[in-house]
Amino acid sequence: MGKMTIYDITKDNYAKAKGDDNKMWNSTKLLSDTICTNCNMSENDYWRLLKKYYSIMAGEHFNKEFAEWQISQMFYIDKNGKRHDSPYWSMAQKIEVYKTIKPRLKYDYNEYDFAVTLEMIQSDNHCLYADWFPNATESEMTDKYIQSAITWLNDDDYPNGGKIWRYFNS
Repeated sequence: MGKMTIYDITKDNYAKAKGDDNKMWNSTKLLSDTICTNCNMSENDYWRLLKKYYSIMAGEHFNKEFAEWQISQMFYIDKNGKRHDSPYWSMAQKIEVYKTIKPRLKYDYNEYDFAVTLEMIQSDNHCLYADWFPNATESEMTDKYIQSAITWLNDDDYPNGGKIWRYFNS
């Protein structure tokens, strides 16, 4: 996972922001209000700043770098006290699943939104599902995680999409 810069986000999303003075001025103000000369930021503060800037420039959807970073923060502790760190799936696996379920999503979520959601569902619910379904096979548990991720994203609380982005960035 490489270190992203403000320049990278701007360059990759220039077409989305071009001609939108509000986006350009809001992003510039965010930077000028936050970054100071010789300012020492923690890694978490740096990523928080980048995510705010990115959402102004590109909207409320994960890209690959932010998805990987968000997923790297997830874990669960099983009933034996053992910590299980994310990712539980490879990005390629998550993207393959996304391709098959995309038509079932009511809103405009990309593959990285789905990847973060799927990892969050497993991280937040593994112990509960293991208690509820003690005899479930690995394949059955996988299906439950996928179905739960679809249901979570299709919830009508956020009818324009962006639910998973806002969940982690509010």
